Amino acid sequence: MLESQSSSAPTLALTSLLSDNRNTGIPLSSPSPPLPPPSIRESPERYGLRPMGVRLILGIADGIDHPLLSERGFYTVDTKGHRLFTMPYHSDRFDFNSSHNNNNINSNKKTTNKHRIMWQLSFSTDRKTASPSSLDAKSLREYVLRIFKSWHPPVLDLVHSTPIEMIWGTDLMDRNPRQVYEDLIVGRSAGRKGNKSGGGSQSSKLRQPRLVVCGDALHSMSPFKGQGANQALTDGPLLSKWLLKSSIDASLTNWWRETLNRTVPIVESSRKSAQVWHNPKLILQSSGDEHAEYNGFAGVRPSAIPSLVQTLRRRGIGPHLDGDLDDQIRRVIQEHD
Repeated sequence: MLESQSSSAPTLALTSLLSDNRNTGIPLSSPSPPLPPPSIRESPERYGLRPMGVRLILGIADGIDHPLLSERGFYTVDTKGHRLFTMPYHSDRFDFNSSHNNNNINSNKKTTNKHRIMWQLSFSTDRKTASPSSLDAKSLREYVLRIFKSWHPPVLDLVHSTPIEMIWGTDLMDRNPRQVYEDLIVGRSAGRKGNKSGGGSQSSKLRQPRLVVCGDALHSMSPFKGQGANQALTDGPLLSKWLLKSSIDASLTNWWRETLNRTVPIVESSRKSAQVWHNPKLILQSSGDEHAEYNGFAGVRPSAIPSLVQTLRRRGIGPHLDGDLDDQIRRVIQEHD
């Protein structure tokens, strides 16, 4: 036993103990620091997310001009489960300053319009295709260039026109709104009832928590239905509507009911689209109304599509026609009517 009246006694005592343990061969044990919780990528289920098995790579091309990209976009899918989607991101046409400069009669120099195009390459990570092992911009760019090597114009130009810092990627996940409700609202209500002493009628009158979860925190979904932002923007006004006409508790009950009934089918439909868009068999070999969204032509009966596609292939009508593509397809459709 060590005793000391000096302020250095604890240090001396600890030094002696450490020395004794080393001499006698007694191992020292110290509490390990707590491990950090797994990240959202390591354990998405822990955060209420459901992996989709789809990876998305996105880029913003700068200063590119092509007939297929002139205030428009396009889809392209291949037979290996890759899907490319493009859409305008910015155009000088809607920039007042740029338009004013172009129309200035005193300007001797013609200004060239610069378009920025957003492109998305998505593909299934469940299929036996070599996907980038890292999500850093350089690896993603190399992968995209390898996939697009034999694709039609202006696909490769899109990538070459995209600054490396404007490329990023992620593995897609979604969230079941009803599960969020069960965990945060029903679960908390049950816990409060269980912890309430006395039981009986008093515990049965407990209100559900006055808790609102909206936007991606409630119903994050894949981008393949284009509904994520739309649904998020609907949540707020709907809550205001109910709060103006009823009590807080009744308003929240009605808001949750209506929001779940609205968003659950959309989340599931968006999840299905993510699976179908990256399964070539479902896109290329399916027919009928069920898959008209993926392989249909506006104004063409589903039963007539196989014959129409054969005609387009026989005549060599494809994206290489650039700005004439729509007119050529329209003529073939009119012939099939």
